Amino acid sequence: MPALLDPYDPTRSRNAAGRTRSRPRTKRRNSFVKRPPQALDNGGNPNYLTTDMGDQTALLTHDPAPPKTRNPSAAQGGPMLAPRAGMKREDVLRAIARLTIAERTRLEATEALREMGVIRGRRLAEDLGQAIAAAFYRVEPPTTVGFDLETDDGTLIHVRTFHCTAKRRRTAVDTPHETYDLLLALRLDAAYAPVEAIEVPREVVQEYEHQGRLSWTKRLARDPRVRHIPGDAL
Repeated sequence: MPALLDPYDPTRSRNAAGRTRSRPRTKRRNSFVKRPPQALDNGGNPNYLTTDMGDQTALLTHDPAPPKTRNPSAAQGGPMLAPRAGMKREDVLRAIARLTIAERTRLEATEALREMGVIRGRRLAEDLGQAIAAAFYRVEPPTTVGFDLETDDGTLIHVRTFHCTAKRRRTAVDTPHETYDLLLALRLDAAYAPVEAIEVPREVVQEYEHQGRLSWTKRLARDPRVRHIPGDAL
């Protein structure tokens, strides 16, 4: 004798012929994802931390989230360092005060360069590189973003600036498509100070480039047609 069907069973239904069929159970998904709570400052901003230091107030930004990667240790940014034992509150506030003064000085200098027309866009390193190159060649910096420098004898110089750090030393140079006579590749350190530069004629660029890119290698720098410029000369 066939088993009786439970008419209240939600997993079974009847078709037009009266036969029963099972409906697969589906797992209901939440329409939202729970996110961990984020700390807010006095103004309700989630990305800032305000620290009072008497007459000074330090505004510190949080580090950005690490990039997604398959390596768990790389995603977590390495092991977290524990606070140093015996750390004094006065030392912490004094270090934060130095950071605040340095940040205020940087903002004031950036605003002054912007008012003078040295900084014209959002690419700070490129604008500073143009200004350093213009001072080196004793010409006026271009008034339009993306234009080359032009010397008194009509030589067109295209400037490529690299903002390098101790862990990130760039070597690839995107070759320009515009007309130029010399390519000046300039390296700046983390504090935007000039480190070195190379002056490469266009025919040498066309000889060394590969798929529209030029690699700043020792072989290129030692080429007798390439002029190496140390940082103290810039």
